[in-house]
Amino acid sequence: MEKKQYITIGIVAIIAIAGVSGVVVYMNMPKGGKFVFGVMYGPVDLDPHQAWDSASIDVIHAVVEGLLDVDVADPDLAIIPNLATSYSWSTDSKEITFVLRQGVKFHDGTDFDATVVKWNFDRLYGLIDEIQIAELWVLPSHEWIIKETVVVDTYTVKLVLNEPYAPLLGLLASWSAYFMSPAATNKTALIDTATGDLVGTGPYIYDGTEAEVEVSFTPNPNYWDGKPAVDDMIFAIITDADAKNAALLTGEISLIDSAMLSMIPTFEADPNIQVVDAAPSLSIQYLGINNELIPVEMRKALCYALDYDYLIDELMQGYAMRMTSPIPKGILYHNDAFDYPVLDLTIARQALLDANWPGTAGLTVTDGAAWEAIAASSTPLATYNYTYNIGNEMREDMLIVCQDNFAKIGVAITDTGMTWGEYIKRGYEVGDLHRNMLELWWLGWIPDYNDPSNFINMLMTNTAIASNMAKIDDAQLQTWMEAAVTEIDPAARKVLYDNIQQRCAEVIYPWAYGYVSDAPWCGVANLRGYMQNAMKDVFDTIYFV
Repeated sequence: MEKKQYITIGIVAIIAIAGVSGVVVYMNMPKGGKFVFGVMYGPVDLDPHQAWDSASIDVIHAVVEGLLDVDVADPDLAIIPNLATSYSWSTDSKEITFVLRQGVKFHDGTDFDATVVKWNFDRLYGLIDEIQIAELWVLPSHEWIIKETVVVDTYTVKLVLNEPYAPLLGLLASWSAYFMSPAATNKTALIDTATGDLVGTGPYIYDGTEAEVEVSFTPNPNYWDGKPAVDDMIFAIITDADAKNAALLTGEISLIDSAMLSMIPTFEADPNIQVVDAAPSLSIQYLGINNELIPVEMRKALCYALDYDYLIDELMQGYAMRMTSPIPKGILYHNDAFDYPVLDLTIARQALLDANWPGTAGLTVTDGAAWEAIAASSTPLATYNYTYNIGNEMREDMLIVCQDNFAKIGVAITDTGMTWGEYIKRGYEVGDLHRNMLELWWLGWIPDYNDPSNFINMLMTNTAIASNMAKIDDAQLQTWMEAAVTEIDPAARKVLYDNIQQRCAEVIYPWAYGYVSDAPWCGVANLRGYMQNAMKDVFDTIYFV
């Protein structure tokens, strides 16, 4: 997931911040009411050791927790203790010891202690060969990041690493390091999303999912940081964007996951709805390009043919900022000093002419009508599918943009809209579905923690288990990204990520950089305590007035 900026309205009587944990104790809040979050999708994977889509992770965040967390009230997204109260490193940065919070219980009554921590990490690594998030937990050498989990005593646990790993604290604060009850969880098999149960220590108890309808939760009455103020929480699954926005107008939902931008003026005019400005997120939105199927000269042409100003000014109605790097501004080592692509049809067409692309003989960079005529003919310079999830207004609109923009370089685009499940399973190669079914597509990436490796190493590494839907396979890029995760010196890491960003911008054109959103969030007028941030939605502090 991504950057952290928070919005909090009317939280009353914040009494104390306890110890190093950053735990906020809320007193005298109004109680009661049902909180309904309008979402487009339900969980694809309920298991924290398998999930890697935002809809699933939203559910997981409400139910389970880890040793560390992100301070969502800190614009710098500081890592803070959570189920641990403190930690210390060895001098060689290969061991980290945690002192655990005492008195914490899972929803089924199981005690949280060091043996539970070891059980969960042992489960994670026992399943490592079959889980789609394996890349998060494996070093470039293909060794596990964690060599051994050692129970020191009941409330002390030590992680022994195979080698120093710069992003470890951020990784431990992500959902993939969250703990499930050993008494309620199969150690050797993943949780079945349709029939299984997720049992954690978090603020909400998972009640179940009714496919395509809702996910239901009960506030945890014994939550160690205080029972949430609402009576119930529902994630209402409303695939149709128009219907979801209408549900906010009627009060059927309390908060919408992403408002249609065209509806914002209507929401602003409604006294029963609040529209709250948000800082730019760290969630990147980009046009994916299959690097295996589409050669570099065409990738360059596509990147320079896209009308980025139209995306931001028209499709996003100004609620966005242009991406200038695969590492967004706000993430460590972002650098936009390089020659990243902008709309320039001369450069785009010249890239194809210089490559002697079949069908370009006789074309000139200035004769736009000739390029568009080729795109409309029975023999375009290339034909690519554009894949998106139906119901996402922006991604649906991008189909028309791609067809219009790429016709100007002689390329035809076909429509392959589908459901979210069908789409994402191609990206993660589930069953008979695979990445080469995708040629062009629009997708976002929400950072799991504030480190550039969570973008670069996840989305661009050539290892088979990665989230590299674009099938990027660049040897130099691979060398740099592998070195960067084990390099502890910040100055040396910066040089590596500068090199990576320059090569992406000027040499290999892995995607067409899109934007980061700064759209407002929209909810009912009496909702308070919601914190919008790019890492996760925070629901344990919400209440109604």
